[in-house]
Amino acid sequence: RFALQWEVVHEAEPAGFAQFHIVTNGSCLLERYCGETFKLEAGSILLLPQGDSHVVRSASRGGSSGAPIRTEYNNAIRIKTNTRDASDTELICGRLRFDGFMYGLVTAALPKAIVLSIGRTDLFDRMRMLVQAIDEELQAARPGAATIATELATALFVMMLRMHFEQSASSSGIIRLLASSSSARAVTAMLRAPAHPWTLDELAAEAHVSRATLVRIFRREGDL
Repeated sequence: RFALQWEVVHEAEPAGFAQFHIVTNGSCLLERYCGETFKLEAGSILLLPQGDSHVVRSASRGGSSGAPIRTEYNNAIRIKTNTRDASDTELICGRLRFDGFMYGLVTAALPKAIVLSIGRTDLFDRMRMLVQAIDEELQAARPGAATIATELATALFVMMLRMHFEQSASSSGIIRLLASSSSARAVTAMLRAPAHPWTLDELAAEAHVSRATLVRIFRREGDL
């Protein structure tokens, strides 16, 4: 929760972590250290699949400076803010951790940064409800809370990916391959064991289709 001028630095996450920001009120700038800058408005979601370092700051650089940013804690939830009164910008920020296989899939299939715009829609409300449910589970700390919070975060991430695929003007070859259940099984097998010298027969067996069918799918969906 921020007001006036502010800036928050996010260090790079360890391998296997993604970061996301959901702007629920106001607007802000997100700058990656490669020089890429995004302006985010209320209803925008920015997903960094590889957890790259970045800075989130107020959208305007002029005007009065806000108070220093302090960190407050509400049980398991960390709140960063520079105001004790009304805020003009609010974000929900979080990170997701993948297992080794899923992280390989993410890095192979997704760009470094994904920006989604959902506006004030029913989907925005559903995603906000997921985040609020995660918050409530962690605050209550009842048995199974961590498991429930993890599953809700997974659902949130899948919704982000689905929106990205739907909003993208065009999908990469690997995304189209993952959209087909047969070729997805073959791609998944290769990502699980990249050092294995895969043969066409082995991949066809993994995909549960014939060699000829698998080749047709890869040519059609993968632009091979």
